[in-house]
Amino acid sequence: MAGRRYVPRRFARRFAVAVGVLAMVIPVAAGAATSSDWSQYMFGPRHHSFNRAATAITAANAHGLHEAWTWMAPTQPGDLAPPKVQSSPTVVGGRVYLGATDGWFYALDEKTGRTLASANLGYITACLSTHGISSTAAVTADPARGGALTVYVTAGKPGGSAGGGNYLWALDATTLKPISTWKNDPVAVDTQDGSYAWASPMVTGGHIYVGIASSCDQPLVRGGVTSVTQNSGTIAARWWAVPATRTDGNPGNSGGSVWTTPAVDTTTGGVYVTVGNADEANLAGNGCNCARPGLSYSIVRLNGSTMKATDHWTDGNALTNAASQADQDFGGSPTLFRGKLNGKTTAFVGACNKDGYYYVLQRNRMSAGLTWKFHVGATNGAGSGFDACLSAAAFDASAVQLVIGSNSTSVDGRTYPGSVRALSPNTPAKNRVRWDDGLPCNVIGTPSINGNGLVAAATYGSYSSTTGGYQRCDAAFGHHYGPSCDDTDGTPHIYVMDGRHPTAGEGRPDAPVLWCASLPTAAFSQPTFADGYLFVAAGSTGPPSATPQRTAFGP
Repeated sequence: MAGRRYVPRRFARRFAVAVGVLAMVIPVAAGAATSSDWSQYMFGPRHHSFNRAATAITAANAHGLHEAWTWMAPTQPGDLAPPKVQSSPTVVGGRVYLGATDGWFYALDEKTGRTLASANLGYITACLSTHGISSTAAVTADPARGGALTVYVTAGKPGGSAGGGNYLWALDATTLKPISTWKNDPVAVDTQDGSYAWASPMVTGGHIYVGIASSCDQPLVRGGVTSVTQNSGTIAARWWAVPATRTDGNPGNSGGSVWTTPAVDTTTGGVYVTVGNADEANLAGNGCNCARPGLSYSIVRLNGSTMKATDHWTDGNALTNAASQADQDFGGSPTLFRGKLNGKTTAFVGACNKDGYYYVLQRNRMSAGLTWKFHVGATNGAGSGFDACLSAAAFDASAVQLVIGSNSTSVDGRTYPGSVRALSPNTPAKNRVRWDDGLPCNVIGTPSINGNGLVAAATYGSYSSTTGGYQRCDAAFGHHYGPSCDDTDGTPHIYVMDGRHPTAGEGRPDAPVLWCASLPTAAFSQPTFADGYLFVAAGSTGPPSATPQRTAFGP
């Protein structure tokens, strides 16, 4: 816990914030169930981002959300730069788990924000910056340790590295010490020069699935997914998205980064993966014209045991546009959900591509082609991919609707910098949109949904030291919603909307904005509902005076 910085706050009502993370709290009635954990990225294997048990925050009390505490990521001895917080809050057993970009990992008390334990897990240096922990931890029972809670998190190289590396740690959830049942802790998921753990570990059925990706394509690495056995920490199998050799027979083929987190169908064991770009600098007439794209630009289903591809669909337009190096690959994690097709309940998988479309396929017939697609936002523009659709869709299983954030898009005839909208998987294309809300900044983190159908979404923007303001934000598109929300200052915000009771808008219905709060820096990650709190990490990009933080809010 060396170097911790703890900022206690007391209000008439509770609210919690951490630099890089913000948490809002709502007091829970006496006798009510208070345990509603959020144990891994996007809540669970199917990636619904829907916490049915989290019902403390309601449409009636959301207007009164306020800060319970704020935790600020401390600068540790030896840090090469002030740490940022890009991981989403994981909340289990009364603790909040999160990592920082300097490679330090923390466990906080969910009620106070006090640091309970910390560990230095390592980092890499690439693209002129430090990359330590950007992924979200999974906290779950370990069968090999009698069901003891264990933290699984990916980080850079222990001790730091100027090259690359993707390492999976298994830590005791109380002490954050490496567990004794793994011979090697951490496990080297990938050691290619330039690789980094953007993807969060997905833990289910005794397996831990981790994506392999480049830090920033400089250099590009050979992407794929590694399966690690939960009990022993041994590598069970690995799938590569592209062949090892180029068309000229030489080794060194690269591409097919899996930036995103795999989703798992727990009924069939199928693992669903969205795949990034090929080596576009050497593809389709560029460079040596010898790169092999493999399954780049694809949604792929893998056998969860053998890690062999069993089906896939490739975005042909993105592959065709690879020659122009347009960076139109999959940057959003897949979501597994059910909806109607020709009147029959059907299992679907969907994901957003940087070309601005959300694509939906039948899970058991992916190669048969698209079931439908929806134009969510603008095609990837300038700005290192942050002008693209990077959000995954949340799925409200009770209301049967997908909720997804976007970059620049048209809402009711106006082009907003960002949006959040609900799509129905059961209706014809012309009636697909249940509601859509335009926002003054773009959204790249995945929205979350609580048991009452309330939607939490955080905006990103991108701070410019030249202008002293946020790119991809426009104050002219903000609104004064009343005393509980005013987003007219051109900065990133966290919003709570009523996703199940839309109201009439200028065109299509809107989800009522119940509350919002300005964030100290941009939100790269997903907000989470758990145990009567709304936790938000805000610490990706912002003015020099801002400190990455994690905050808790409550009514």
